[in-house]
Amino acid sequence: MTDLHPAVSGSGARASAGGRGSEVAAARRIVLGFLFWGIAALLTLRAVAPPSALAPDAESGRASGGRALEILERLARGGVDAGQVSPPRPIGSAANERCRQRILDELRSLGLRPEVHEEFGASARFRCAGTVRNVVCRLRGQDTFGGASGESSASSPGQAILCMAHLDSVGAGPGVGDDLAGVAAWIEVARALMEGGSLQRDVIFLFEDGEEHGLLGAEVFAAKHPWAREVGAVINLEGRGTSGPSRLFETGAGNDWIMRAFRAESTAPSSTSVSSEIYKRMPNDTDYTVWRDRGVPGLNFAFIGGVNRYHTPLDDLAKLSEASLQHHVTNAFEAVKALAASPELPRSDASTGDAVYFDVLGRFLVIYGVRTARLLAILLLIGALLAAARSIRAGHVRLLRVLAAFVGVGVALGLGYGGALGANALYEVFGAGTGVGHPAHLGPVLVGLLGGAAAGLGLGALLLTRFSRAADVGVAVTVLIAGLGAMAAWEAPGVSFLLAIPATVLVVGGGLLRLRGNVDARWARVGLVALVVSAVLALTPIHSGLIDAFGVRLPGVAAAPWLFGGLLLLPSLVDAGRAGGAWLAGLGGLTALVAATLLLRLDTHTAVEPGHLNLVHVQQEDAARWQILGGLDAVDPGLLADLTLALTSAGDEAEAGVKPGRIPWAWKPLATVPAPMTADEPPRLEWLAEMEMEDGNTLLRARAIPGRRSDLLLVKVSGSGSLVVDGVTMPGGAVRLLGPPDEGVELTYIRDDAFMDRVVRDLGEKTDAPVVMERTLTVELWSQQFGLRGVRGRAAESYFRSRPAEFVPFADGDGSLIHAVFRQETAEEETAEEDSADR
Repeated sequence: MTDLHPAVSGSGARASAGGRGSEVAAARRIVLGFLFWGIAALLTLRAVAPPSALAPDAESGRASGGRALEILERLARGGVDAGQVSPPRPIGSAANERCRQRILDELRSLGLRPEVHEEFGASARFRCAGTVRNVVCRLRGQDTFGGASGESSASSPGQAILCMAHLDSVGAGPGVGDDLAGVAAWIEVARALMEGGSLQRDVIFLFEDGEEHGLLGAEVFAAKHPWAREVGAVINLEGRGTSGPSRLFETGAGNDWIMRAFRAESTAPSSTSVSSEIYKRMPNDTDYTVWRDRGVPGLNFAFIGGVNRYHTPLDDLAKLSEASLQHHVTNAFEAVKALAASPELPRSDASTGDAVYFDVLGRFLVIYGVRTARLLAILLLIGALLAAARSIRAGHVRLLRVLAAFVGVGVALGLGYGGALGANALYEVFGAGTGVGHPAHLGPVLVGLLGGAAAGLGLGALLLTRFSRAADVGVAVTVLIAGLGAMAAWEAPGVSFLLAIPATVLVVGGGLLRLRGNVDARWARVGLVALVVSAVLALTPIHSGLIDAFGVRLPGVAAAPWLFGGLLLLPSLVDAGRAGGAWLAGLGGLTALVAATLLLRLDTHTAVEPGHLNLVHVQQEDAARWQILGGLDAVDPGLLADLTLALTSAGDEAEAGVKPGRIPWAWKPLATVPAPMTADEPPRLEWLAEMEMEDGNTLLRARAIPGRRSDLLLVKVSGSGSLVVDGVTMPGGAVRLLGPPDEGVELTYIRDDAFMDRVVRDLGEKTDAPVVMERTLTVELWSQQFGLRGVRGRAAESYFRSRPAEFVPFADGDGSLIHAVFRQETAEEETAEEDSADR
């Protein structure tokens, strides 16, 4: 065997000699190969599922998901009937306070001494401010690593472990998965750690408030709590759904040491550096972001299955997977033990080295450094190029045909991607394409995308058989994968192992087969099986995570593993002759059509996998409107028309002709309907002081008062200057005040009069006409309530009767807003001419 690809074993020559019967037999083997890929993927998914929960009566030294569930039930229900759960817990709400008291009770029952850290704080990054009430406590460690005399190293700067989860929720739902499950997990971990004896380091538990609207609790703790200076590493628990493995999806920079430490204790890891590579390129944030930006290393865990229930009323106890909770508990317990045993906690920077890592069937972690990844990539690329050159010199392949095969492989992949897009376009007709990221019946959509991709790849293989041989394609595929692996090793090292694994099988396996000389078909099939198995083990868990995270909104991402599998099997397809491509194209197209037919009989959303719609009452000056807000998914126009009709035909008196307006920070408005005014008190602004500063600017102090009881108050100042809250300058002159008190929040605005004076002088020198100096400030206030308290009326009741059970509120949920505008004018106006005369 002199060809690089292990599937190319001379069977193509036999196919030519044996005629059409041999081609059909080879094609059948290809189809069986794809079926084998699918079965192996399903078995892999089963193997990486989260572990079963330990019973509540498990050994006291073990961290039990069953015990954590009992804690979670007490936190969520608070002693009420089993059929009820707590209401949403946004910052500043009564439900938030009740939950905090239950957390304190749980910690005290363990013998801990928790405290409430109440502090007003502000975040420029998220333009928010408010009073947070974090719960903090700690387990004291022993002086194992030789601290200074009189001071335990366990509590010296940068030596403690911080364990975090947030206790607040969005306005739409009870937030059991996000993130009360994390709170319960940490309480159970604290109990298990206390049972297990002394720790080498202090462990601080932080149950923070105000995460949902800007990570405010974590920011306030990091900036103002005295324990913050002692934090040397962070473990954060999150939830973006109600099920699935607890995935380690983010670490800080220089993660080699922390991943190796975690590996020493981890028994059920679900972790890959691909997740970190993707996440750091996304705009998303968690509480660990606050510490990551401060250079503190950390481990960030989350389960993300059942994302349709995330930030909705269905994020409740009934939907939470006990296995996911157990995985949270296991990961958290083992991560604390691992970091507590680490001799040092280096700061998070590139000098400590980054790692490439992945788990194997959820059993153990493979970790190696980025330098090793780059060296391996270079060696594989050199090996692929040398083997290709040898094949060309020996006359087994021709350079021009290999170059043509490169082009053909690109065309085949393009056709495969186009096939996935075509299948998705077909599903758009049935409401289950990219317009809906997570349709209720995801399986048929994924199978259909696979069919479309397979059909496209089959057509690409048919084209390749016209001008390339299997050996030419094998050389092209091997060099292409090795080359892409080398690029990834530099641009996105965490992804490089996905290419390094099959490249190793191709280059090393091909070399071993060549050493045997003339290789029969059996050894070639062994090579093909090794190639498929290695790719499945590497790709399937990652693909599962991508589907959980993004759904099928990006069909290319959803079909990527099958496209990659098709790339690996492309030489075999060409080796099978025209029958191979024809069979694959036909079966792929048939699969896509069958999936489409099945989707005709299935609902896009169900009561368990719902779509998302909010109804918001917006009141501005002397007019009001209802707005129906949608999330990321498309909404059926017929349903939207029915809901709009329900609002307009209910008979509420309202002024017609209200123009649709976009609510600040809200989701996209789908429909706008006139609404009746309410008697709720609007927000107001009280000017407190105005004084001239030494630099010529003017300092203005005001108090923003929500009027009615509000969950959030948005302040937007239009003018030349800076809005300052708690000493923090807010970009864009806007801030969201979270859980504002009835008496309001004091704000400072520094008007840049010196700048405006310079502008006027410059303009005055260029024109003879007077230039008026504008000093007016415009302040907009938006008072938001979560839930339609006191503004439902007949129209809202009609809407809720018409909104199907498979659509639920999300994020802030149904609610109401009242808008008010205030202007502050200077007592004196100047012109450029007057200013010039004064000078």
